[in-house]
Amino acid sequence: MSEEEQLKQMDIWEDKVAMVLLINGHLEVDIHETSSIKRAKKKVMKYHWTQDILFFENLMVLIPEEIRTMIEKIHKEIGYFGELWTLVEVKNIFSNMTE
Repeated sequence: MSEEEQLKQMDIWEDKVAMVLLINGHLEVDIHETSSIKRAKKKVMKYHWTQDILFFENLMVLIPEEIRTMIEKIHKEIGYFGELWTLVEVKNIFSNMTE
């Protein structure tokens, strides 16, 4: 896989160029945009940064470590009954947070 393909598939939290663009709204660069800046601008089109929270469209995007912690907590509390059951529990957690 090429470096450009790896950058396209990189988690948004690990993509430093995309995160700077989201948080600051711009990048400090010269007139000639590099391919990584063009890629980042395209990548962040469906994301927005509000009050130190990252959203994809209207869904909050957790930091990968927060996701791992949540999954581990669910497995400790109710056990592991498969991916679908875990996703249902994650959905329940977020539903309770928004009520």
